[in-house]
Amino acid sequence: MKKLLLLTMILFSYNIFTTPAEAANVGNVATTKPAPKSNNLDVTKLYAVGGNLNYYITNSDHKAFELSVLSGKDQIGGYLTKKGTSFEGFEIGKVYTGEPKVTKNGKLIYILVDKLNGNKIDSIYWEKTDEVSAKKFEAMKKDTSARKYTSLEFLLVELTNATRVNNGITPLKYDHKVAKVAKNHSTDMSKNNYFDHYSPKGLSPFDRIQNAGLKFIAAGENLGVNFPTIFEAHNALLNSQAHRENIYEKAFKQAGVGITGNHYTMKFITYPK
Repeated sequence: MKKLLLLTMILFSYNIFTTPAEAANVGNVATTKPAPKSNNLDVTKLYAVGGNLNYYITNSDHKAFELSVLSGKDQIGGYLTKKGTSFEGFEIGKVYTGEPKVTKNGKLIYILVDKLNGNKIDSIYWEKTDEVSAKKFEAMKKDTSARKYTSLEFLLVELTNATRVNNGITPLKYDHKVAKVAKNHSTDMSKNNYFDHYSPKGLSPFDRIQNAGLKFIAAGENLGVNFPTIFEAHNALLNSQAHRENIYEKAFKQAGVGITGNHYTMKFITYPK
């Protein structure tokens, strides 16, 4: 069962929100492009995600953010966000009330809709469904390497930044210090079989930040569990009003993510000047 939890502290006053689990059924669509030639790949935009697959940032402009899923030099999947573009008959920004996943022309298409914005397609993630590609995606999902999680943790903040920039909000800077705090909480939840902002020892998200020696003037935390992809996790958070408020919060300047197993922790923070 997919679940979400949220905790926010702004200027040391805080609100606690708990949102029931719900599947991520939202979508955006954009035109596909051929995968870049292997000898032209910018290695700073290439992220190993397990199963010998890589996510490649095809367009790093947050207003038109786009990823390609590469197997070697071949594109076998992708993620699209640019408003007004279309993919297999679906157009980003258009209202969509159909099935969240559609198989069409040899592709499994995840239509990620913004339910809090008139059910408009917000983004699309897709995977090829031929036998060879399907085995590679299955291997990717089973991979539990630290390298995979490091890639996904950074990219989840990039998905968040695409949402922020398209709503006129400054992007967050990835912060490794708070990411380590997030990672430790995801690991603790996974190891001790719980899902909560408060640890079994009673530590709050803000206790964990302070125990790491970090000072802050604003902080927040979004939690998710059992989302197969970062795209579905981000979409589910976006479709929960309380979690969405953390994503849109202008007071937050940095963020870090920790993923362990099926547990996602995203921490937002602003340090004193």
